[in-house]
Amino acid sequence: MIIMAYISEDIERRLKLLGLIALLLLAVVLLRLWFLQVMVGQVYALRAEENRYRSVPVQAQRGLILDRKGKILVGNRPAVAVTAMPSLVLGNQATVSELSDILNMSAEDIQRKLTYLDQSSEERVILKEGIDEKTKVYLSERRNELPGVSLEVVPVRDYPGGDLAAHILGYAGKVSEEDLKRIADPQSYHPTDEIGKSGLERVYENYLRGSSGQKIMEIDSHGRPVRVIRITESVPGSNIYLSIDLDIQKKAEEVLEKWIYLARQIESEDGEGFYKATGGAVVILDASNGEVLAMASFPAYDPNLFVGGISQKDWKYLIDPAYYHPFNNRAIRSYAPASTYKVIPAIAGLEEGVLDANTVFTCRGVWKELGEDYPWHCWFKPGHGPSNLERALEVSCGVFFPQIGLELDRKRRLGAGELLQNYSFLFGLGEATGIDLPPEFGSAGRVPTEEWKREFNQNNPENARWFGGDTINMVIGQGDLLATPLQIANLYLAIATRGDLYVPRLATKVETYDGQLVERFEPKIKRKIGVKREYFDLIERGLVRVTQKGTAARAFADFPLDQIPVAGKTGTAEVVGRQHTAWFASYAPVGDPQYIVVVMVEEAGAGGGVAAQASQEIYRFLFGLEEPQEGKEG
Repeated sequence: MIIMAYISEDIERRLKLLGLIALLLLAVVLLRLWFLQVMVGQVYALRAEENRYRSVPVQAQRGLILDRKGKILVGNRPAVAVTAMPSLVLGNQATVSELSDILNMSAEDIQRKLTYLDQSSEERVILKEGIDEKTKVYLSERRNELPGVSLEVVPVRDYPGGDLAAHILGYAGKVSEEDLKRIADPQSYHPTDEIGKSGLERVYENYLRGSSGQKIMEIDSHGRPVRVIRITESVPGSNIYLSIDLDIQKKAEEVLEKWIYLARQIESEDGEGFYKATGGAVVILDASNGEVLAMASFPAYDPNLFVGGISQKDWKYLIDPAYYHPFNNRAIRSYAPASTYKVIPAIAGLEEGVLDANTVFTCRGVWKELGEDYPWHCWFKPGHGPSNLERALEVSCGVFFPQIGLELDRKRRLGAGELLQNYSFLFGLGEATGIDLPPEFGSAGRVPTEEWKREFNQNNPENARWFGGDTINMVIGQGDLLATPLQIANLYLAIATRGDLYVPRLATKVETYDGQLVERFEPKIKRKIGVKREYFDLIERGLVRVTQKGTAARAFADFPLDQIPVAGKTGTAEVVGRQHTAWFASYAPVGDPQYIVVVMVEEAGAGGGVAAQASQEIYRFLFGLEEPQEGKEG
């Protein structure tokens, strides 16, 4: 009995101890539950809410770019885009691999976009825009197997003319690290924003970009949107109106391409096959104010290729030298201007008293004023005989102008300064024109000076001195002299207007999306050139003779010069290792000029051929004239 009582008391003590432990454990659990619900419940509720809702930027539509008549050159269109949430896709190799196959993108490209610019892994990233219907259907059917992947409708850039005016308009694309380094306010750009990459899209980025909005969305556990909670609307960018006339631009490009292909069917003068005609440019200015009516460059590219990201295949094509560099805007790249430049030594000679309207130099086909060891040959081997300035311009005499150069060089050596260079600078050569386009390599041209030659040949001292031959090369537009088609157009505009050197412009005004004027760009004269009017008149008479009976007479044989007189100058530039560059610079009608037209074609022979023929065809369009039954190939 005593033993049994002892055992009962021991069990009772143990039961009490267990009960106490159970009560303590229950107290801890209850305390923890109270802490979670009361003390941090609100924190977890907020976190849950954050996991349920996402803030998504609403991309603003970029402003339109329109021609002078309000025709759309660059617009926007809705496109279906594939988007992905980095937090759900980056670590899922199966999803990345499947997206790579269906979107025709490398896995590396997809991962690069998902980690682009250190963006938050909770934001959606656009992988590809403008997908086709087949891809859209496939992704819609596979939405449950591809967590974090969605289809969204976004605005994308639209270039309705394809490659029309591509070098002027440029293109836009997703902002990159390189873009952020060059802009003043990189913090204002979201990683999914578009930015102007080239052309006017780049120059007027601040007007075109607009202001992004915001969209609060509810999403499910797979990161897919369920519903929109709230939207703050974006504000579209401003619209840019250009001086470009769409119809004239189309014609300029059409004519340029036509005559380039025709040139490739003409046997070259060197007897080594046909002309290569690797590319060319056309510039048409409004003679009343210097506005650019057309600026064509061939070959060109289609900016639509960059919408949604350019493919590797297209990119390889565009940078392949075999296709003659379609990115290059040849209208603002530098070339030897050849005889189109001869108006400058003519003006310099008249102003400096080296010659007058009655001065006659005799051309016998060869010129030896630099010595017997340095003969200079005229392109017309029999020689042009006695010529005054008007006739020298008419026939582009290769002796008359070297004689002017010799006299100017003598004055230089006597301390008069670099006269030929000074007059070149006066007419805008060797400096940027000021046109509202991003500068390209060589877009300022080059006027060689004594200082330039010393610096250029600092490691070659025997060639560092300025020689008489340098001046002679320069007066015929060769040697180290370079100019762009736009600069030559501006030069001939200054002659046509009797001394007004304009700053060429493309944009004329900026308006908000709802039509409110933001800014207007008025024509601007850079400087008034103080050359005597009688000298301009004299040179113009020589330029008129070029089309009537000179080096461009064949090209203008069927053109009604009696009704619409054209003043022009051919040029045939020699380029080491290449065929000649063809030039024709002109304006019309003489007496009341309306248009300046410059045509340049690489490796296409003499300027009186395809360049002059293309010019007369453009004039026919500008003045509403019918085309002749058969064109000439020069």
